Amino acid sequence: MEKENNKANNKITKIYKSIFYSIKYIWKIDKIYIMLLIVSSFLTSATNIFNVYILKYLTDIVVTQNKTLFPIVLFIMIVVSISINLINTITGNCIYPILTSRINKKIQKDIYIKSQDYNINHFNDNNFYNMYYFVLQNSRSTIISTTNMIGTILTNFISIGGIVVIVSKYDYYSLLIVLIGVIISSLFSIKLQKNRYDYNLETVEPTRKINYIDRIFYLNTYLKEVRTYKETQIIWSNYSNSWKDYIDVTKKWRRKISVLEFSENTTNSITYFAVLSYLACLAIFNYISISAFMVLFNGAQQLIYQIKSIISIIPSIYSKVINMNKYFEFMEIKKIDDKKDDFKSNITNIELENISFSYSNSFSLQDINLKLGNNIKKVAIVGKNGSGKSTLVNLLMGFYKPNSGTIKINGIDLQNYSIESYLKHISVVYQDFQLFSFTIAQNIMMKYEINESDEKVINYALKLVGLYDKVTDLKYGMHTCISKEFDSNGIVLSGGELQKLALARAYVRGGDIFIMDEPFSSFDAISENIVTNTINEIIKDKISIIVSHSLINLCNMDLIVVLDNGKIVELGKQDELLKNKGIYSKMYNAQIEKFNKY
Repeated sequence: MEKENNKANNKITKIYKSIFYSIKYIWKIDKIYIMLLIVSSFLTSATNIFNVYILKYLTDIVVTQNKTLFPIVLFIMIVVSISINLINTITGNCIYPILTSRINKKIQKDIYIKSQDYNINHFNDNNFYNMYYFVLQNSRSTIISTTNMIGTILTNFISIGGIVVIVSKYDYYSLLIVLIGVIISSLFSIKLQKNRYDYNLETVEPTRKINYIDRIFYLNTYLKEVRTYKETQIIWSNYSNSWKDYIDVTKKWRRKISVLEFSENTTNSITYFAVLSYLACLAIFNYISISAFMVLFNGAQQLIYQIKSIISIIPSIYSKVINMNKYFEFMEIKKIDDKKDDFKSNITNIELENISFSYSNSFSLQDINLKLGNNIKKVAIVGKNGSGKSTLVNLLMGFYKPNSGTIKINGIDLQNYSIESYLKHISVVYQDFQLFSFTIAQNIMMKYEINESDEKVINYALKLVGLYDKVTDLKYGMHTCISKEFDSNGIVLSGGELQKLALARAYVRGGDIFIMDEPFSSFDAISENIVTNTINEIIKDKISIIVSHSLINLCNMDLIVVLDNGKIVELGKQDELLKNKGIYSKMYNAQIEKFNKY
């Protein structure tokens, strides 16, 4: 019994928490929205009471054939109706959309910002990804609708209070009939809402997969693959399977939902006819007048609607609370960098001590020991696919935390620093680098407003990577958008040109460390030499880490690290490794042979 009470108390606490959070959150964003909600509640409830009360006078006038009062009362009803309609139209179409958009923007932005507090490894977890997707899809509507529900409840209570006062002047038993019918109907409604919520929750994963396929067909990054492999049926099979999962969930819940919905609607109909029959008998046997009949019947209908609205909102609020719980779960995680020191000094050395890391059960890296800095600044990391090169980069970036061992920056454990402040000291070109559908200038500077000083920096960077002539020949120059996502005048660049822009962006960032993961992947052998000279100009005397399959242009490296199956198997300069006749030597000779054929 005590456990059940605690559960009930926890539910009530969660409901209060969600309600007050939503109201407080929206009040902080836009106070006008809350004030309009309150005013709207009072106006709507006043209208509901007025419509019930004025009906008696109108009926009495019709019965007594009072030709003088009839047009006056009718005129008042028309004026009130038009006034309320005008207010609702203005607020609903001119004010609320703007306020709602402002609130939606803030909610979504807060979620995006919070997502950056999570380690990148979280996004490889299916449960977390489902939660993140659910929060993105539902939080905006949940916070706003929870607040709106409070406005609706306020309207309902004021309306019920006024209508009960009016109806009780004539007959109490009609109120009893309404109450019994509403209670029975609401029991079905609560169960129905719970089942619908469970149904929606189970459709999250298939819906997410369906939406992924949808994106494939409108994102231009997938267009060539879709055209090339359309006959393989891989996309259509996954699409069909996702819809099959969605339909299976629908089949699982359809009977329960149908039975509950039928029961609720049938109870509503029985209540309607019970009230109608009861009041009709009172009118036939002259216990009440025709005007009283109209007031009582209309009042009863209004009461049914208002009480049902309150009771139906309770499971809706509870479902919103469940949604909000996921939102709180997502938003209340402590920031990774909380209570950590900002990284302020320049990076002069890096040391990896006994680093091991695994994504699941098998190790991706094992017992990695490495020192960078002083006389070892230009470092190349090489190895076969899957040897752990990109994983090592992710660890150096602070995206993943080692399972064991320590990464020291300037002699201090990286985990003691705020990763956000540490990343400001790093310039990087990822293997799977991304440029955004913004202008060339914005992509290089990674800022929205571009001033004259920025343009000078951008022009130098473009010259450095060999894109200056290409960009200046464009109609809008550096202010040309990449792709047509945001601008119909946008351009499509080749893979090599995009990689050069990524190099320009890394140069402009001007970090203490330059990390380049497969910087030659989009270039031929001849272009690779040119890009190598560009990279040497960019990195100069700073610590640089180049991850590469291409070994031909690594002769100037201070150190080459050879990885195999997550372990360092060779270390040294290029001439040393070639003399060893080991893995590096074999890979190098194979590439030289291929290059000579070219």
